[in-house]
Amino acid sequence: MSQRRKTWRCFHCDEVFRSRKSAWSHFGEPGCTPTPPACIDPLRTDEKERLTKLREAQEYASKCEHDAIRADDRASETQRELDEFRAITGCRSVHGLRMWLDSQQARVVTANALIDAIRQKAPDIYAEVIR
Repeated sequence: MSQRRKTWRCFHCDEVFRSRKSAWSHFGEPGCTPTPPACIDPLRTDEKERLTKLREAQEYASKCEHDAIRADDRASETQRELDEFRAITGCRSVHGLRMWLDSQQARVVTANALIDAIRQKAPDIYAEVIR
């Protein structure tokens, strides 16, 4: 059984389209705001080109809107995380938060140095604390 390629036929002008792109250019996007097929829009003689550009612009606008929504969602998520960090640290500015993080890193370095020193100088105390 051979597979037949899909074709689209316009019932207005009887033109047959053998690719999705050419059919899309003539009919527009299904489910979008309906525009008449390129063959019956009587405004200009270069309707196919104009409608193709219009549909491409609509597709680009839809993509831009989707990207803007995603960017807004990411900004909201980042703001929530920053607010959570501020609540934990008590910092009210990004500079204060950075300073707090630096001090916490310094505390970790100091604690690790103390643990290593106790392990080397007093292994029996270290073993007792670890239990």
